[in-house]
Amino acid sequence: MVSTRVLSGPTVGELAPSWRLALDAQNKATKTLEAYLASLDQFVRFLSSKGMPQQVAHVRRGHIEAYIAHVLSVAKPSMASVRYRALQQFFKWALKEGEISVAPMLNMKPPKVPEDPPTMLTEDQIRALFSLIRPRILV
Repeated sequence: MVSTRVLSGPTVGELAPSWRLALDAQNKATKTLEAYLASLDQFVRFLSSKGMPQQVAHVRRGHIEAYIAHVLSVAKPSMASVRYRALQQFFKWALKEGEISVAPMLNMKPPKVPEDPPTMLTEDQIRALFSLIRPRILV
C-alpha cells in the first residue's frame, strides 16, 4: 500500500493578502509593492504548473532555485534578481509571522547580474551636442 502525505497549512497564494497588508503598513513604494506581488504571483503559478507544493511550510530551497532558474531562462538576470529579492522578503515575513519555522532561502545567493555599462557617445556625437547648446550671442 502506498502512503500519500496530505499537505496542510496556508498556501503561498493565501498568504499574499496578509503580506501585502504588512508591506502597506511599512509604507513601501507603489512600484516595490507591484514588483513584490507580481513576483509572488508568478512563483505561485510556477509551483502549480510544476506540481510542486504550494503550502508555504512545504516550499523548499530547491523549489525556489528551480523557479529562479526558470526566470533566468526566459528573462534578463536583473528580472531574476528582482524575483529573488521579492521571495526573500516574503519568506522573511512568513518566518517572523510564524507561518514557517525555517527560511527556505537561508544561505541562498542571489542570481549574478552582469554589469551592463551604458553606451558611450563618440567624440563626434559630443561635439554635435555641444554645438546645439553653445550660447548664441545676439547682435
